[in-house]
Parts: sequence; C-alpha cells; structure tokens
Amino acid sequence: MENAGTTPQGVAGRKRIPNRERPTAEDEALNLIAREGEARLAAKRAARAEAREIRMKELEKQQKEVSDEDDHVSVHSRGSLRVEERSEKDFEKGIRTASSLSAATVASLGGTFSRRGSGDTSISIDTEASIREIKDSSAEVEEKYKKAMVSNAQLDNEKTNFMYQVETLQDALLELEEQLAESKRQFEEKSKDFEREKHAHAILQFQFMELKEALKQKEELLAEIRQLQQKQEGFVREITDLQETVEWKEKKIGALERQKVFFDSLRSERDDLREEVILLKEQLKVR
Repeated sequence: MENAGTTPQGVAGRKRIPNRERPTAEDEALNLIAREGEARLAAKRAARAEAREIRMKELEKQQKEVSDEDDHVSVHSRGSLRVEERSEKDFEKGIRTASSLSAATVASLGGTFSRRGSGDTSISIDTEASIREIKDSSAEVEEKYKKAMVSNAQLDNEKTNFMYQVETLQDALLELEEQLAESKRQFEEKSKDFEREKHAHAILQFQFMELKEALKQKEELLAEIRQLQQKQEGFVREITDLQETVEWKEKKIGALERQKVFFDSLRSERDDLREEVILLKEQLKVR
C-alpha cells in the first residue's frame, strides 16, 4: 500500500519537460543562415542585373558603331561613285575633244594622212565601248557590294541578338539553379524541423503514457479507498484499533486529492501540447 501510494509522486517527479531553449537556438541559427542566404541571393541578383545592364549598353554601343560604319561605308561608296562618274565624264570629254581634233587635223592634212586619221577614229570608238563596259561592270559590282554590306549588317545584328538571347538564357539558367539550391536548402531545413517536431511528439507521447499509468494507479487507489469505506461499517468494534489506520488513509486521500489537482493541471497541459502538435502537423502539411 505504501509503494502504491507513492508511485504517482514518483511519476510526477520524473516528469520530463521538453527542452525548448535548444530548438529556439537552432531556429535562430537556421533563421540567421536563411537571412544570409537571402542576402547572398539578393547580391547575386543585383550583380546579374548590373551585368545585364552593362551588356545591354555594350550591345547598343556595338549596334550604333555598326550602323555608323554602314553609313560611313555608304557615304564613301557614293563619293567613290561620284568620283568615278566625274572621271569617266572627263575622260569621255577628252576623248571627244581628241576625236574632233583628229578629224580637223585629218581634214587639214589632206589625203596623205587619211588612213592614219581613220585609224585614230576607230581606236576612240573602241575606247568608248570599253569605258561603257567598265562603267556597267562597276555599277554591277557597286550594287553587289551594297547588297553584301546590307546582308553583312543584318547577319551582324542577328549575331548580336542571338548572343544576347544566349546570355539571357544563361542568366535564367543560373537563376533557376540558385532557386533549386535554395529549394533544397529549405527542404533540408523543413526536414530538420519535422524531425525535431517528431522527437518532441515522441517525448509528449511518452509523458502521456506516464500520466496515463499514474491515473490508472490513482483509480486503483480510489477503488481501494472505496472498498475500505464500505468495510468500515463492519469494523465498528475495531474502530479503536484501526483509528490510526483510518487517519493515515485520510491523509493519503488528501494527498491523492492534491495529486488529482496536479494531474488535472498536467492533463490540461497535455491537452495544450496535443493541440500544439496538431497545429504543427497542419503547418507542416501546408508547407
């Protein structure tokens, strides 16, 4: 009976309260790591944005230089064409003057030099035909050159656009890789949180089993007390001998009632812990 009566007190003395300071310190450390990771990620994003802006400025500068170069080449081509046309006109004018002079000279010199004058005229005609052919060929080459310059500029622009797209895709890939690493880190943190909550739940479950066992022992003691109270009517003649025993039992009852209040508070705390565990499970499911 003595041992049975002291068992609940022993259980109460062995009550295990979860160490809440340790999870708090771990949470603070994890929060610090998370903040540092977010700061590094923000710094990387800012650096990428700055690098992207610099690349955009460089691409715009390159496109502007290409456009200026095309304009310069076009102006130079037009100037060259005008110089060629001017030279050809001067050359044709000189040929016409020479041919007219040759005709006058032939007329003044007479028949002695008639054969030589006709030969000069045929040479000037051949020269004019060659000049026209060269002029046509030069115009054709100039047109092909212009088309080649336009095609080259288009290809250069396409190359610049493709390079920008490749760099943009590389930035997007890098950002996705960082997001994947961040997701893995968060998953590891959530896994650790889950393991801690699981451990805390196991502790609470163990405490619940201890409280359940204590309540069972208390019920057994209360049943024994009720039996003693029922037998008390049949032991009227032994009241004197059993007075001390009865007083001792009453003291035990008082102690048990005080323990009942204590167990009620423990039961309330157990219910609160159950609700907290349920809430944490729901939060884990939501995450």
